Order: sequence, then C-alpha cells, then structure tokens
Amino acid sequence: MPESRQEDQVWVYLNRESPDNSNHDLPSYANLFNWTMTYRTDSDVLHPYAVIVDEDTTQDRMGRRLINPDYSNWINLTRKKTKLAAWAVSNCNTDSKRENLVEKLRQFVDIDVFGRCGNYTCPFGTDTCFNFIEETYKFYFAFENSLCDDYITEKFFYMLNRTIIPVVFGAGDYASISPRHSHIDVRDFSSVRKLAEYLIYLDSNEEEYVKYFWWKKYYRVRQTDGWCKLCYKLKDKEKSVRQIIPDLEGWYRFKKDEQHTTIPRCVHYSGNFSTLQSF
Repeated sequence: MPESRQEDQVWVYLNRESPDNSNHDLPSYANLFNWTMTYRTDSDVLHPYAVIVDEDTTQDRMGRRLINPDYSNWINLTRKKTKLAAWAVSNCNTDSKRENLVEKLRQFVDIDVFGRCGNYTCPFGTDTCFNFIEETYKFYFAFENSLCDDYITEKFFYMLNRTIIPVVFGAGDYASISPRHSHIDVRDFSSVRKLAEYLIYLDSNEEEYVKYFWWKKYYRVRQTDGWCKLCYKLKDKEKSVRQIIPDLEGWYRFKKDEQHTTIPRCVHYSGNFSTLQSF
C-alpha cells in the first residue's frame, strides 16, 4: 500500500474475482477505500467482463424473429460441425463442483474436455483453440468455478460471440444481461437427464439449433466500459459523495436476506446434482 495519501485522492477497490477466489486481507481494508469497482451490479463503478449492446438502429424490436435472413448462413456453419459438446478447463476442483456436473452429463452425452482436466489439447494459442472448438462443436460449457452473486466471467462472453451455443452454469442473472434465446441455462432444467435430452434434441434439429443465433443480427458483445465510467466519475468527483467503505469484507463477501440475516454471497453446492434447481 502507498505510504502516504493525498487529501483529495479517491481510492478504488478493483477486483473481478469472486469472493471464493479472492485472498485479499479485506478486514485490513476497513475505512480505507472510497469506491468499489467490480463485476457486481451494486458496485460504485460497474466493471463486468463484457457487455452486450443492441446495435440495431431501426429499433423495430417487435419485428425481430428467431428465423431471419441470416438463417441460411448459420445453417451452413452448423452442418460443418461434427461433434456435440466441448469444455476447456484448467481448474479441476472447484467450489461450484462444475466437474461433477460434467461427469453426470457424460452419462448421457459425449463431451470432449480440453486442457489440464481432460484428455484433449487445443491447437496452440487461445484464439486458434476456440476457433477449432467453434468449427467442430455445437455446444460449449461455460461453467463458472464459483456460484456467486453476479459472477459471470469471460467464459460466457467469449463463446457467446461465436457461432456456438454456450451452456451456462453460474449464479449470475444471465437473462438480464443477454438477449433471450441466446444461451442454455442449466438451472432451467429439472435434472441432468432433461438437460442432456434437450441438447440431443437440438443436435438433431438444425432449425431449432440455429434459432439460438437470431440475436447476432442485432446485438454485439463488447469490451466493458468500466474504465470509461471510472474516468467520468473521477471527473465529477466534486459532485459525488466522498464516502468511505467501513467494512469492505462485509460488502464483498456477505449480504442480508429477506429476514435481514447475514448470508454469504457465494453458494457452496454439494455437487450431487440430483436436481439442477436447488442451488
């Protein structure tokens, strides 16, 4: 930490890791920082991993359909895919127990696992690797390592920008930040079997599969504008409230439920996956 602090300085706590993956000594930061800058929607400066922007200038949202003029292009790309599902991962033992979910799914569908936790390797380079996955597979598992409020990382956004359907597993509100029918959420299914059956159904029905790409005609995935928001906020700091965050650990790791009981912001799931809607 700096040894001195100018009187008019604003100190900002920047962190885009989940509480489960943050080893910072947060209690020592009490009464120290003025603003927070994280992926959390209640941050002073919202800094997510990416944003999805509506770039359609016509604003004719009522005329948007799951089948549109780009349909034939997506069909042609889909027909070149030869495998069902892929997952690239290096952390094999996570708080979310996503590895257990993949093992359960493998009882019903074929999944190729790339990286340290699997038997497959990608061509050299991240872009080359994911280009190969995009061209070969119909689904990509964008499973988070932590089930924490608002925690949606680059795993989702990076693959959403490609012609492949992300299957998501996390505690963030995916529906609120992305177009409808753009991804498949594990939590929308009552069981692993039901999820697997839906993937198999889409695999055998190309028209239903490509409906998941309808939004690409109107929206784009962009880098976050968190740094721009910070600049604007700093320029206007004389008008903003010069707050001090008394309990940074309390804010980052905990919240109050409806009964005003203090509970963790992250769910530590058992990983048995007998049902998918209980976490």
